[in-house]
Amino acid sequence: MRCSLTNLQRNLLTALDALNSLELIIGEEEPAGVAIPSRHSPPRAPLLLQQPHHGGPTRTTTPGTTSPTYYAGEGRKRRRTTRAMPLQRDGSRSAPDPTLLGLLPESVLRILAYLDPRSLCQVSLTCIYLKSLADSLPWQALFDQKLGLTWLVLRSLREHSAGLSWKGHVIEALKVSRKWELGGTQTTLTGHKKAIKSLQFRRNRLLTCDETVIKEWDLETLKLKDSFANLDQKFLTFRFDEEKLMVSTADTVRVYEQHTKKLLFDLEDIFSPIISLRFDSERIWTGAWNGSIALWSARDGKKMVDMSGHSKPIYCMDTQEDLIVTGSSDKWLKVWSSSSSGGSCLHTLKGHTKTVQSVQLEGHLIFSSSKDASIRLWDIRSPSPLIGRLNGHTADVTCVRFDATKIVSGSAEQNIKVWDMRTHRWMYNFVGHSAGVSCLEFINAMIISAAEDAEVKVWRFDYGVEQDVED
Repeated sequence: MRCSLTNLQRNLLTALDALNSLELIIGEEEPAGVAIPSRHSPPRAPLLLQQPHHGGPTRTTTPGTTSPTYYAGEGRKRRRTTRAMPLQRDGSRSAPDPTLLGLLPESVLRILAYLDPRSLCQVSLTCIYLKSLADSLPWQALFDQKLGLTWLVLRSLREHSAGLSWKGHVIEALKVSRKWELGGTQTTLTGHKKAIKSLQFRRNRLLTCDETVIKEWDLETLKLKDSFANLDQKFLTFRFDEEKLMVSTADTVRVYEQHTKKLLFDLEDIFSPIISLRFDSERIWTGAWNGSIALWSARDGKKMVDMSGHSKPIYCMDTQEDLIVTGSSDKWLKVWSSSSSGGSCLHTLKGHTKTVQSVQLEGHLIFSSSKDASIRLWDIRSPSPLIGRLNGHTADVTCVRFDATKIVSGSAEQNIKVWDMRTHRWMYNFVGHSAGVSCLEFINAMIISAAEDAEVKVWRFDYGVEQDVED
């Protein structure tokens, strides 16, 4: 602790020297535009000025007064205002206090804004005055610089973060970051007998699907709640919300009431197996094995729009309002608009060299993963949409998800990689499955993955899940 405080004091005194020099200049009443010295500038003249001695008594001028000053070689004298003492925190002008206590609060806050979290905590332990300053605005500045508003928005969704100060948010974020570095906590959910094809979670409900059964899990207790089996045909994919459960089979898409599992209706006029699916309260989007896309009414299952453009199976899709993005084994992604009566293709994104297996649309950004072992980032506003590529996997990248800070991807090489959203650099690698990862979901401080080993793994990085990690 003594060593840390010594280094902190040395850094603060360096900043104080520069601030005192600035205050001395302000007190001189010099014309505007005078140069502000840096800490590398030569020493300034002393505050007490003496006139040259010409045989008479030496006269000393006091600060704040005006008297003649003689300049060698000029033969004349010029009047100049002498330097004033820097203004202290109590409003008086006296010899500067070479500590933080001798500065105005605004100056102290400017210095504290450059400190890291550990140094801010140390400053808070020195005295009540510095604690009152260090525990306020510097933490907000640190939060804005290092974490951004996104963290606050995400954390506000969690009950235990309600009412946290800026300091509390920063400390919580640092603990979560430490959990990511240590690998978090891993829980395995078992119950499936076959390879898991897809999963989805909403709030505390997690649904996982293999070809014969859909299982529902409670994410709070991590216990199995319910199972829904189909003895007639194999499941291809599924989606659910608070009211409906939609399941695709070889010849239809069946829509069930969520809680009772009562069959509401089947989608009509399906001529090819549906292998990708999305829906909201009004519409259902489907991607078929033959490369066609259709829009249906979520109220009665009537087909509204048929769209074509892909030549091979559509393995993935995502939607956002009237926009749809699809990925196919023809190696292309297409962005569609369903706002017009017939639907239209807005963009065709080319770059992958093998089947596109996963896609996520968020705003104007799209992330896609492929059997070519790459992840690509697209911006549909840009004239050249491909703006990034992530290489690091050595096998098929089966799934990818992202938020404002991280990108998470799963691969057939049985691992999960985490990337930095800003720099696109690889950060962490998590290993736990004994077979290729087939699907995953990611939100904030939790990853849920499923694999061909018939296991579901829940990876949590929230420090509140278990005992806090030591700083």
